Amino acid sequence: MLVLSLALAFLPSLIWLGLFLREDVHPEPNRAIVRVFVAGMLVTIPTILIEGFASCLIRNIGCPAGAALADAVSLIRAPLTELHPTTTELVYLFIGIGLVEEIMKYIAVRQTVLRRRIFNEPIDAVLYLVIAALGFAAVENALIITNTQIQAASLFGPGGVVEILGARSLSAVLLHVLASGIIGFGLARSFFSSRSHHLFLGVSIAIAALIHGMYDGVVGGLVWDGAAGPTIASTVALLVLTGLTLLGMMQYLRRLSSRTIWENTGDDVAHEISPNTN
Repeated sequence: MLVLSLALAFLPSLIWLGLFLREDVHPEPNRAIVRVFVAGMLVTIPTILIEGFASCLIRNIGCPAGAALADAVSLIRAPLTELHPTTTELVYLFIGIGLVEEIMKYIAVRQTVLRRRIFNEPIDAVLYLVIAALGFAAVENALIITNTQIQAASLFGPGGVVEILGARSLSAVLLHVLASGIIGFGLARSFFSSRSHHLFLGVSIAIAALIHGMYDGVVGGLVWDGAAGPTIASTVALLVLTGLTLLGMMQYLRRLSSRTIWENTGDDVAHEISPNTN
């Protein structure tokens, strides 16, 4: 059952991947899609390590016993000891989880396709960030459904593999897609420009981390004390609002892609060749 569960863990990401690739007017090479998807999977490894360190630093949870850097960690986190526990948890969610994960998904794209010639349209930025996010979410799903309680519930039982993956496909996986798509818009405005506007990228990462942290805070019960009704309503509202915003951004990038032909020469920005007369 474990092997089947791991295979099913990739299904939500593959479904979302198929839906997003249908939106690409000029399909990307399969090799590039696979490369970015795998890169999104691989960055989960350093992400787990960084999040563990952040948990120790911010929440004083998960710190190795007798760590040689214990005094240094205590000194760094001293200002956080004055905060309310809920505030400390929110800081961890926004910075230790949201910001870390969104930066790592961006790095997956930057290190694989950002300076390759195939990355030559503004809409490509959103598509590749979404692909990396789906690779990341697939590994996250796999880690979650290997939980002994979920495995004990079997495939179709209450709280089992299918139920958990079904819920995550419309919540956590979608959250990864939308947040990374926002970064994709910032990357497009930064990279495909007559001059580099790195401010767009920085702001987009901050917004994505904020959305990610808000989602984790609501789902984690920090906002409504775990009350089911308000929690579900807030989660749906956040995802719908973010989704509508991303759709508007993608429409803008499609128009930008159709108006101009760009060339990626491996520099910090792509270079405008000529207006698109097609």
